[in-house]
Amino acid sequence: MLVVRDHDFKIPSRCTQGRICHWSQSTDYQDRTSADRLGAPTPLKRYKGSHSGRSSHPNMMKLLTVLFLGLSPAAYGYQCELLPALKAGTYPDLLERYIVMPKTLQVGDTIIINGKVGNGTVPFKRFTVDFFVGTKPVYYKTVSTLHLTGQYDLNTTFIGDYQPNNKHEFRRDKALPLVFTDDPSSVRIVVEADGYSIYKDNVFLHKLKYLKENYSTVQTIYLQNLEFHTECVIDCKEEKVCPSANTGKRTIIIGNRVVRYVDGLCSP
Repeated sequence: MLVVRDHDFKIPSRCTQGRICHWSQSTDYQDRTSADRLGAPTPLKRYKGSHSGRSSHPNMMKLLTVLFLGLSPAAYGYQCELLPALKAGTYPDLLERYIVMPKTLQVGDTIIINGKVGNGTVPFKRFTVDFFVGTKPVYYKTVSTLHLTGQYDLNTTFIGDYQPNNKHEFRRDKALPLVFTDDPSSVRIVVEADGYSIYKDNVFLHKLKYLKENYSTVQTIYLQNLEFHTECVIDCKEEKVCPSANTGKRTIIIGNRVVRYVDGLCSP
């Protein structure tokens, strides 16, 4: 379920439906400090059950079925968890996150990142997405099979990858005019056999062909200076939001302060 704070209405969190989410005036970085201390996001509102002996929760029967079968969300194709805490970044004032996925990427996976550029002023206003090999990457010392960065000081979007080197230089496979603004946007990356196809707000940007490493060893998504602070949060305790499909494909959705792993293809 998707819940909007300070309102009395609730929005179903099914990923096929549109969301009504607003960006807070406070930053993600400020909010995460208190959230990390509490260990959870802002309290979530729930449907109220009746007192007549029957529950009015519309999904109660489904929930009872799941409990009866002893299935957890991960067991039937849906996993949801809070985004990792922000950490001091490689660059001044640019905070970062490392999302370690349950398993490595595979052909057919789709990664969706819904957010916006965070703090920073030129020349340090930029954001970065990296697909790191392994589960314990060290920046500048670990292979990145995808390096996407929007650099506002250069008015340029760079797409490439990284092999560790003494000069800490990234390979720039494609340079585009800056396609990002201060507004929220959606980046979609499709894992294909020969490379990553990259889209911004459903507009194709570039296909990055693999160089030395490919998707098969990638298990960490790195996010630098990307903000996910909205007035709505997703309740990870709710049932799965997309039907599982035995296609071998997976959708990884990062946004609304959580990361979700869905078996099959899904549009948030």
